[in-house]
Amino acid sequence: MTCLKYPSSVLPQNRHCRHIDFGKGNICPSFPCIHTPCHDSDWLEDQEDSYRDHRFYITIWKAFDFPEAVKPLLSPSEWEECVARFPRCRRLREKRKEISKILGEHYEWTRNEERKRNQEQFDVLPEETKRQQREKFEADEEVFGAFWGDYQRDSGNRVAISTERVWESTDRYYKLGMNS
Repeated sequence: MTCLKYPSSVLPQNRHCRHIDFGKGNICPSFPCIHTPCHDSDWLEDQEDSYRDHRFYITIWKAFDFPEAVKPLLSPSEWEECVARFPRCRRLREKRKEISKILGEHYEWTRNEERKRNQEQFDVLPEETKRQQREKFEADEEVFGAFWGDYQRDSGNRVAISTERVWESTDRYYKLGMNS
């Protein structure tokens, strides 16, 4: 598959369908596909820059946010390349809430599809294996219950975790021998 507009985004290692795959291990024949979190052209171009050269991608955004500080650090051609992307950066900032909503909805869709796949895989297991899996899940839930309770989502679907609780839960997990 080739996609002249997003040559780095279509590489297998950058495809979301490769990671989501829902048990099939396939990559969709078109791009963007249903597994692509957002189909907004500015977002896709921004992702393409990130895949193509992540260091320069960071430079673009630093130059957009702090032009006076970054301009002296770049060659004239690098600066012009950054400036050429400023309109897109501006549009992305203006659409930030809308895109965050789209990404959040895609994240939820992905989680739901994964749950369905996991349930389908669980449903075909022999009863004894199901019982063992349930017991292990209940033990894990007891150990990590406090850990999961510490998740706090902000408006960008990012997750903040209390590091101290993570280490406490991890220590308990290994002490109880549940890591096998």
